[in-house]
Amino acid sequence: LAIPMTLFFWIMFIVVYLTAWKSGLNYGDSVAVGFNATGRDFEIAIAIAITAFNPTVALATVIGPLIEVPVMLSLVWFAKSTGHKLFKEKT
Repeated sequence: LAIPMTLFFWIMFIVVYLTAWKSGLNYGDSVAVGFNATGRDFEIAIAIAITAFNPTVALATVIGPLIEVPVMLSLVWFAKSTGHKLFKEKT
């Protein structure tokens, strides 16, 4: 479960981040668009799973945020380390 989710977050962020860069957006907007596309509404998914399904399904949805937080922190590091290479303005 962790490996597919990690790959999903990384691939989604990189594709959207680079697409925003190629489209001419500045660094701040590219990062914002990347994180908006990557972040998911796990809180809503957890609430729906707890009320609609059995506890086993709810447990599986709780694992999502536990994986999402460290991956998102690594994406922040990635964006900060590549920002000065991709964008001409001061990042």
